[in-house]
Amino acid sequence: MDIKTLVVGQDVSMVSGPYCCRGKVVKVTPEGVEVWIDLGPKKNGMLLKFDKNGKECTWDKQEFPNAWMGTYEGGPWELVAQI
Repeated sequence: MDIKTLVVGQDVSMVSGPYCCRGKVVKVTPEGVEVWIDLGPKKNGMLLKFDKNGKECTWDKQEFPNAWMGTYEGGPWELVAQI
């Protein structure tokens, strides 16, 4: 996915193997985008970082201790659609 067309506040879809997820773009830079995932009322949300090709990046665990890299079965998340 070309992240150049994304804007803050836009909803996006992502996949990791057989799993899909939706999120909201919260930051856009030339290097990539940050997407907020809402995990429901009983859980905290999560911030994911994607590179300029729409692939989930490796996080600095010191700065973002709750971030995770995709799913066990499917690997890192990949942005696939703008909603």
